[in-house]
Amino acid sequence: MALKLPARAHLCNVVQCEFLTTTMATPAKSEFQAVVMAGGLGSRMFPLTAKRKALLPVGNIPLIAYALDILERAQFSHAIVVARRSAANEILTLVQAVLKLKLQVHMHTVDDDIEYGTADVLRELDDVIKSDFVVLSCDTISNVPLHRIADIHRSRAAGLTCLLAQLPARTTEERHAERKRLKQFEDNKGLTDFIGLEPGTDRVMYRSSEADLVDTEAMRLRRHTLRHHPQIVLRNDLLDAHVYIFARWVLDYLKVKDQISTIRGELVPDLVHKQFSKPKAEEPNDIFNFLPVAPVDATRRLGLSQESVKEFGCYAYVVPSHGITKPHEDPKAYFIARANTTTNYADLNHAVPKHFDTLYPIQGATPMAVDPNAVTDAAQFGPECIIGTGTEVGKSTLKRSIIGCHIKIGDKCKISGCVILDHVTIEDGAVLTNCLISSNATIGAKCSLSNCRVASDYEIKAESKATNEAFDARVFDSASFL
Repeated sequence: MALKLPARAHLCNVVQCEFLTTTMATPAKSEFQAVVMAGGLGSRMFPLTAKRKALLPVGNIPLIAYALDILERAQFSHAIVVARRSAANEILTLVQAVLKLKLQVHMHTVDDDIEYGTADVLRELDDVIKSDFVVLSCDTISNVPLHRIADIHRSRAAGLTCLLAQLPARTTEERHAERKRLKQFEDNKGLTDFIGLEPGTDRVMYRSSEADLVDTEAMRLRRHTLRHHPQIVLRNDLLDAHVYIFARWVLDYLKVKDQISTIRGELVPDLVHKQFSKPKAEEPNDIFNFLPVAPVDATRRLGLSQESVKEFGCYAYVVPSHGITKPHEDPKAYFIARANTTTNYADLNHAVPKHFDTLYPIQGATPMAVDPNAVTDAAQFGPECIIGTGTEVGKSTLKRSIIGCHIKIGDKCKISGCVILDHVTIEDGAVLTNCLISSNATIGAKCSLSNCRVASDYEIKAESKATNEAFDARVFDSASFL
């Protein structure tokens, strides 16, 4: 069945930043509308959150560009972007001047200092969303065609359809090595999902997160569900890509369920659980009362009442995906990842450029390892380095590193396996290995850092030494630290 997504429009101007309201002109009704969630505070991304998460660079390209490119490739003509007020204008400039997308972006801004749940934001968009809608996170990077997910959603008449990635299998030794690597920061803790799927249909039968099972060792399934669906495969090796398609009626249901604040943690598990419950017509807020009524002629042909055909399902599109640090054995595997922790963010900066042939989000441009406005004549750097505009590198050696924009690197520096964000100063003789350096930080002369994370505006004094440390104060001096 062919997908009827919005046709490509001619090049549109980006609208001014404003709240979406019932009075704002909205695009003509399409089969699907799109919402990009870019307003999160990124609490798991410390020490990077001094810069809004949506604008953090991956491969020297702002993170939100990859999410918008997913919609551009799917031929959407309009998208709603939810963003913090402080970041909204910069996102608009990015779309208009840098990405050159045909996609027309409408901004819905939220206050900088208030933590909004993703489901809370959807309620605010009730008057703007008129059809089934796609929701994706700004930290999702994927080359999976959206029409694959939409075909499942339409053919199943689903209430929810989600994208799940089957990552490469890992040996016991690889799992132990990964846990050891993450033990230092533990920013991936609690992110594992337990998902039960029905073989053959990929209907989502069960959904909970590792965090939900902290206080209990039991996973509960209804007997009624098991009688009608006796085969369920429970998996914990799938990555939720945070790409969802919802039926429009879900938003009406969400309006009366004000206790639901988040999409992944609350709305999705609630829908999965409620799809197998018995309709209660006498309860006005029962989920089945929000489903559209089946056409009269269809129910008559089947000899059914309209109420008897009120049902919905939750489904998944499960695809093999390359891992951030390990390729998938399937040569046709997609690339699906999320920059939802500092560990993933650092690894993605090295992984994504390897897939620029299908992921590069800047229209009409070719990826360049070294920006023509960078000064690198005296430097030595390997083929896996990316160096941004305005950066100046002295007589130094760079290997497997992503170097941002307007960075100053002195002489006799050795930088390997690092991700360095914009406006960082690295003085002469510094040695950095597998480090993540946030914007506007200063690394003093002859410093030696290994596997460290340095916060924005952080200063590390000359000749300091550190291994496996995360720094969030203003100044670090290894002499006083020791």
